[in-house]
Amino acid sequence: MSAILTPSSPVAHFYWAELSPVPGCPIMLFNVSGEATLAEMHTHTYLEIALVVSGKGTYRTSVEEFPVMRGDLFLLGPQDCHSYSHQEDMVVYNLLLQDQSVLQRHLTLLQEPSLSYFFDLEPRLRNRDRFKRHLRLTEEQMPAFTAVLDLMACELHEQDTRFQEMLNLLLEQFLILLCRTCNLTFGASENQLFILAKSLRFIEDNLANPITCEQLARQAGMNTKTFYRYFKNTTGTAPIDYVIQLRLARARELLRSTDLPIKRIAAQCGFSDCSYFSQRFRRLYRLSPSQCRQAK
Repeated sequence: MSAILTPSSPVAHFYWAELSPVPGCPIMLFNVSGEATLAEMHTHTYLEIALVVSGKGTYRTSVEEFPVMRGDLFLLGPQDCHSYSHQEDMVVYNLLLQDQSVLQRHLTLLQEPSLSYFFDLEPRLRNRDRFKRHLRLTEEQMPAFTAVLDLMACELHEQDTRFQEMLNLLLEQFLILLCRTCNLTFGASENQLFILAKSLRFIEDNLANPITCEQLARQAGMNTKTFYRYFKNTTGTAPIDYVIQLRLARARELLRSTDLPIKRIAAQCGFSDCSYFSQRFRRLYRLSPSQCRQAK
């Protein structure tokens, strides 16, 4: 397998540029085992798909901790605080994607409700549902996933002709396996959750456009009152409040990573009124947009 990612000291925040062993490559893979799995609570700028291939341990978020074991497959998104507090012979494959744009190359696949569930909804429900809705592979399902990851590791190690294209093909194969496995594992029992996951994906893709609760309800095939109640009961947030929070999070990301004018960032994130944007931003983050940019 590939090199082991071993933080040498407690790290609060990982950046892609500091980790990438292959300049210009937006996909990485690490096999982390034993004591190397243990780290202080941290966040990172990239997407991490973790597969526990052996042993067991305790996965921690900023507010909860959960046992993990062989077969557990889950997403750790940008800004998600996490660590493993202890381990027993644990080995974890970490598939790292530089940012959301790596997945956007596989947009048709991402529109599958099962993948929307994996990438969008389950991470948001994790603390609320105590990690009870995550994916756990069976012994029969494990070999297909580890085989694809092993091939990705070989491509990263050899860096042969057009290896990045091969990595994207293998990522697509991984996503198809993930889609099939989610459908098989959750099936009809999670149908409403899949519908809600699709709504979250729609929100993510249309943050710059007007979004109403009525529009989301129509897409979900529910009346507005039923959709509102189901959305709030499941996520803990009213639909439009959720949209605003997501817009503000996107704006904060752009403030930190670009030099775009604040008014333009507000517009790109769905705020036509810059004053209202600044007011909501300050209320959520206790900083003005300008202060957030200066602190990056």
